[in-house]
Amino acid sequence: MSLRRVLAVAPLACLILWASLSASPTLAQSDGDTVLIIDMSRLLREAEAAQRINVQADELRKSFNLDIEQRRAALRAEEEELVALRESLPRDAFDQRVASFEERVRLLKRDARELSSRLQRAVSAANEQLRRAATTILVQIMNERGARVMLEKRDIILSANDLEVTDEVIRRLDAANFDISLEILESPDQ
Repeated sequence: MSLRRVLAVAPLACLILWASLSASPTLAQSDGDTVLIIDMSRLLREAEAAQRINVQADELRKSFNLDIEQRRAALRAEEEELVALRESLPRDAFDQRVASFEERVRLLKRDARELSSRLQRAVSAANEQLRRAATTILVQIMNERGARVMLEKRDIILSANDLEVTDEVIRRLDAANFDISLEILESPDQ
């Protein structure tokens, strides 16, 4: 079956499934929700712990950028000095200074990439800690509601509003005052 045909039939199949579920009293009104829905990307934006992670990341990013910009300014001044010395220095001495300058430029670019990468790894690790804390809460909610399956909201086409537990998970995370600090690990070669 071609992709175009599948895409044409999918909405109809979802509509039929929804109609059959809502028409069936035993499936539509079970003793407990067997499926719950979480919007993990919203949780990672709106939970207080997630917001603290983002504030820390922004502060570190600003600090890194300030350091990099100061080094760039020093390199720009050195480049202007090299241009001024081009005619007055012997060729070998000038070439050595240019090679040294180019090495510092290369190191600055490498350091900027490395700092960005280290920050990204720290944010990813902190978000993973937050996901683990949220998973613990999700398991509690599933047990409380007798749910068997937790689905990510982005994978759902149509659902009843009462199946989504994102707000409850955020409330519980916030109430637990779950705190995560970004840990920027030193580079192995430093």
